[in-house]
Amino acid sequence: MRRLTLILVTVLVAVLVPAAAQVGDPLSCADEVIAAAIAKNRAFLDEAESALAAGDSDAALRQLMRARALLDDIVTMCNGLVFEGTDRQVFGPVSFPVGVYRATFTTPGVGTVKVEVIEGECLSGRLFNIQRGQAVEGAEASFPSEGCFAMLDVAAVGASWSLRFEPLQ
Repeated sequence: MRRLTLILVTVLVAVLVPAAAQVGDPLSCADEVIAAAIAKNRAFLDEAESALAAGDSDAALRQLMRARALLDDIVTMCNGLVFEGTDRQVFGPVSFPVGVYRATFTTPGVGTVKVEVIEGECLSGRLFNIQRGQAVEGAEASFPSEGCFAMLDVAAVGASWSLRFEPLQ
């Protein structure tokens, strides 16, 4: 049983670490919201552990994916998402819970941000098309989501950039 728990924790960390790279500042959520997320994730992990003990690794993995999606959604709703880099990078799938977000793209150079929806409904297509000097202090756009998973394709030619999604409602 202890080995099974260790395996589940190792898999969960491996699944969640890439999502943590998207997180900006510390969470700014009510304690009740965080407590509810912890309780729900504990239930998902218990179900995953039971499925794995019963020999159903597919069901265990589905529960781990549900736990990851819940954590991603809580972090996004409480804190938003921050992506940073240089040149071109593709991120995703990124979970956008229901709501409206302020998207801010900052770069001293030329840059584009494209959104490709994988599942659900949210704004799709080119979010930003920035010429040199237009986004030194940040260019903004609204990003409505009815709940979706999307890929983000961010490109800035020869310059550093940051992309932030902040929940507005």
